[in-house]
Amino acid sequence: MQKLHLNLLILPSMVLVLNFARRMFKEFGFPENVFSYVKEQDEPNPDFPTVSFPNPEEGHAVLKLCYQTAEETGATLILANDPDADRLQIAERQPDEDWHLFNGNEMGTLLTWWIWTQWKQRNPDISAEDVYILNSAVSSQIVATMAKIEGFKNDVSLTGFKWIGNLAHEIRKKGKLVILAWEESIGFATGTTLDKDGVSAAAVFAEMANYLTSQKLNMKKQLFNIYNKYGFHLIRNSYWTVPENSVTKNYLIIFEKMENIRLILMETILRKNML
Repeated sequence: MQKLHLNLLILPSMVLVLNFARRMFKEFGFPENVFSYVKEQDEPNPDFPTVSFPNPEEGHAVLKLCYQTAEETGATLILANDPDADRLQIAERQPDEDWHLFNGNEMGTLLTWWIWTQWKQRNPDISAEDVYILNSAVSSQIVATMAKIEGFKNDVSLTGFKWIGNLAHEIRKKGKLVILAWEESIGFATGTTLDKDGVSAAAVFAEMANYLTSQKLNMKKQLFNIYNKYGFHLIRNSYWTVPENSVTKNYLIIFEKMENIRLILMETILRKNML
């Protein structure tokens, strides 16, 4: 059983997720009474009536009920899975009572630090040259910086866990060790899993937060400790939502024209190389 230093709040999107989360946290040594739950969201409902869009990446608006429950219970950490529980969003109460909502790159940076540190402490006599932490090409490359300094290996895949999981599998087939894989869209594969798993990631973040609280730190402070050691890395990403089919069709036409232009350019380049 872990010695507890904080209160946790988990946001379930369906009862199946909640049951798996309870079991996972029990395996990590957390007692049931450390959690508060959002009652309005602990039963499955395919219409998701409590949110306008059931994606924790959407930010504070999706976590509105979670913040309310946290205020009522005094919870200091929010762990929010998406409906199929393969992704995780976290928010942390700050000393000024404001909430910091972490983006996927911040979460990946924290996980890289935590899992690498834990592995190194448990394996002080084992070389790190065959130890890998993976992420995708569109994710923060702070992992590459940390790898150069710490001595472990970093490899990068195309976007999506189809590619990340396959890369991890190929590396393990060579007898190497992959201890973490992640991408910026709040997807994390801890341990031996070959796909993103929001439930196990939630338990690992809870363990990390519990440790940091015991050290008079929180995750946001530790994030800046990591930046101060390995350097600040600027990341800017965004996406578009296109709700109208008519607009989507126009974009598809544009993309088709762009593909045609690309093919023409490639053909021109090949011809020049052949001359």
